[in-house]
Amino acid sequence: MRRISDYDELEPVEEEVVGKEEKRGESEEGVKEAKEEKEEGKKPAAASKIPDFAEVVATPPLEGERRRIEEILGKPIVVEDYIQLQSKFRDGTYVVMKVRVEGENEPVTVATGSEVLQEQLEMMRDAGSIPFRAKIVRKSGKRGKYLTFTSSKG
Repeated sequence: MRRISDYDELEPVEEEVVGKEEKRGESEEGVKEAKEEKEEGKKPAAASKIPDFAEVVATPPLEGERRRIEEILGKPIVVEDYIQLQSKFRDGTYVVMKVRVEGENEPVTVATGSEVLQEQLEMMRDAGSIPFRAKIVRKSGKRGKYLTFTSSKG
């Protein structure tokens, strides 16, 4: 999200607003065209000027049955990918991981706000090591209980 303070001058913001007005006009024309085509018995053209949802809002490419993280604790997994998102309920972020549990055919998705897991995922991505094998375990430390990745062996 851009703020006015992010710009050296106010002019680019004004140009951006004008651009949105033009897009809105094009979108309204596209809606009008689609209505006319529908009335004529034609299917609305996919190439109309109406934007597709995925063009406006990037959707995560993660697929799989949603599971609670407790269901995979201690099990060998392969972390295939993850996305980090801003939490709507608290300050900070959370991650949604696409994992494959050993012995299961289909991938699953797991969400967590664990800061330790998020830091470890970032380290693995920076090292170019995703996908990777691991287990997620719960440990106790000076700051209380936390989740962490460990070796999938043993």
